[in-house]
Amino acid sequence: MARKQRSRKEQLAEVIRESHEQWKRLWENGGSDPFWTDGVNLNLVRNHIIYGRRLCEEELQEGDYPEEYYLPLPEKVPPNYMVKSDEIRRKASELMRSIKENPDYIGLFEKSEKSQKEATIIKYISGYSQSISENDLVAMRRFVHWDFLGMMQSAKEELRDTAPDVKIEKPLPEGQLSIFDLFNV
Repeated sequence: MARKQRSRKEQLAEVIRESHEQWKRLWENGGSDPFWTDGVNLNLVRNHIIYGRRLCEEELQEGDYPEEYYLPLPEKVPPNYMVKSDEIRRKASELMRSIKENPDYIGLFEKSEKSQKEATIIKYISGYSQSISENDLVAMRRFVHWDFLGMMQSAKEELRDTAPDVKIEKPLPEGQLSIFDLFNV
């Protein structure tokens, strides 16, 4: 069965409608962009709405604009705006507290030598702590879903599994050694 071609009016109506819906979802729930604030993304989607309207003006007759064209244009928001900022801060603080109280985390700092994985985990946690102290909500939101406790547990188990079996050797006698002393003959 042949699919009906949509008119340009229907196509532009869909573009504007979807942009409005996306803006509303961002406004209510916030985004998950790992590098940009919700304010930047809200304004970007707002620009998509403006662009869709402009295409209507360029390609359609004024009386032929879709009803989506007349939906109110969302207000511009400050670029640093973050949806649910208090919730992000609360979750970040709770996660950091649980990390610092974890025995595996405490054990990482008691060790004089650390594996590459352990050093990396410490750097991640340090970066997370810094994002909290600098009130960097985008970084806090990015890190809040990381399983730091699982990473620390995994590093601990991996180290335990790869630890070499240590052969206990008797100490060498003091004084002049013979070749037989060196090879336990």
